[in-house]
Amino acid sequence: MKTVLVDASSAILLYKVDLFEIMSQVYRLAMTATVLKELTVSGRSGATVFDQAYRSGAVQVIDGHDHPCGVEPAWASRLDEGERDTLLAFEKIRAAFIIIDDRRGVQCCNSRKVPHINALLCPRTLYAAGLISQERCRQAVDQLIVIGRYSSFVIEYARQCAFDRLRAFEPAVKFIH
Repeated sequence: MKTVLVDASSAILLYKVDLFEIMSQVYRLAMTATVLKELTVSGRSGATVFDQAYRSGAVQVIDGHDHPCGVEPAWASRLDEGERDTLLAFEKIRAAFIIIDDRRGVQCCNSRKVPHINALLCPRTLYAAGLISQERCRQAVDQLIVIGRYSSFVIEYARQCAFDRLRAFEPAVKFIH
């Protein structure tokens, strides 16, 4: 099973379109303590679900704040805590990829050649793996477009992205829905 790091905004988006649970079943989802703290603020949408996922072991929580070399790199200061810790944790645990929706975080992933996708591409990876139906994929993508703050460029890329470009992000486990 692939270990995948997820940032707070992506986790919330996946929760809101009812895909967080299936993601936690087909990937070894990991998040930093900073991200978990952000997700479990009392009254926040999905807070109890994220807390339950942590307590049940469906989500692994790791400390991402300390850089493996002991010195925080210069790029880290440009990011919010959750995204910074997520990228630092990627280097620590050698995750397969990161699910990240923060623009500066994505730019940092690109410059550091860190494999990543956004929440908008997650339904397509689940569909390509045979884990959700085409209709469920369409519904989730449409919902994410409405609730996410995606640019028209990102939306168009997600709609046109060939499945072979998403293959590296597919879960290792495949089912017939």
